[in-house]
Amino acid sequence: MPQWLTQILNEALFIGTITNLVRRLLTAFVTVGVFVILFLLWRGVSPQEMLSLFQRLVDVVQGRERRIDAPPDFREVMPSSWILVQTEPINIDGDPGGENDWLVIYRYDPMDRGPRGAIGGAIYDLQPDRYPANLATPRPFRPSSFIPYPLLPRPGGLGFLGESRVTAEVYDADGDPNKLELVVMGYSGYGDLVTHLSIFQWRGEPVGYGVISSTDSSVIYGDAGIEFVFRAPVTPAPGPTPTPLPLPRPDPPPIERVIVRRHLREPFYYARSRFARRIEYKWEGQPETRTLQPVANSLDFAYTRPAALEPGKLTYAVWYPEEAVLAHYQPGRVRDIILPPGTGLETTLNIVALVLSEGGEIWQVTWRATQLLDPSVKQMNQWSLEQIGGPSLP
Repeated sequence: MPQWLTQILNEALFIGTITNLVRRLLTAFVTVGVFVILFLLWRGVSPQEMLSLFQRLVDVVQGRERRIDAPPDFREVMPSSWILVQTEPINIDGDPGGENDWLVIYRYDPMDRGPRGAIGGAIYDLQPDRYPANLATPRPFRPSSFIPYPLLPRPGGLGFLGESRVTAEVYDADGDPNKLELVVMGYSGYGDLVTHLSIFQWRGEPVGYGVISSTDSSVIYGDAGIEFVFRAPVTPAPGPTPTPLPLPRPDPPPIERVIVRRHLREPFYYARSRFARRIEYKWEGQPETRTLQPVANSLDFAYTRPAALEPGKLTYAVWYPEEAVLAHYQPGRVRDIILPPGTGLETTLNIVALVLSEGGEIWQVTWRATQLLDPSVKQMNQWSLEQIGGPSLP
């Protein structure tokens, strides 16, 4: 056999051996990988967690630092009956190292029916070990630990923040630019009705986050909704129009007032007209002790306020006479409305309104309400008002 043919055959045999060896190694690698994946699934590891572990392994092999902005699995430190809802990175405590903390929202008393159940929260503060020997270790490999600070808006360790869902924002809520606040809004039902408000501020170690919504450390609650009145933004000085930039959504301006509405069930005509108690909160106290405090209490509509059928006339398309009286006044002016005892289906009756004057005095104003029937709309009530006693107040 020629020498050149012998050399070709030897090289082909060598290549075939190498190819067969590579094929066997790949088969073994795939087999081991399948067994590892099945084992991890059996142990309850999710596909997302597997991908994170694989990425971490690749980073280590390639000598890259692992990203530290991925949320840890806080389910490992929660009771098994709790449900993790969301995690968000925040930083409002002024950590010198700039480490992100984590806002963790969870359901700690889930209900069997519907998307409801008590929702609570905590902030996990990433605190690096600051011993001199460890400070020389670069991030993210520096030894660190998470310190939990529960968000407790009520005394006695009660951490109820909402029912159906919770949203949170970090911004200057009280007008003190030296500090930021965590504004937590809790929702009830299936709509976008904010019914719970808790505002937290960093108070230092070991206190953690203190609630500044009110001095009695209670959540602000309104089952008919919570309304925010923000401070008017400062108008910039006249000048050339700047070129618009794709900037992120700006933070809200500081909160000036909070208006809370709570349904009223007594007396019966408050309930039928869906009246609510309107409580207005404002910031009180020095910047270091500032809290939201109730400053006004009045009667209001729980939802939509009706208007007069024609400007300047005291006729309202409402079902009940007390609605017409309340609709006549501006929000925040009526303290209470009194109907005669035994009121039933009268078409004419006298109604007393306790009205707040500009100076804070309460005046008694009497109205005669007369029911009108709109001939163009069947079963639609209209009530006309005539003042018969007391001062004329807007």
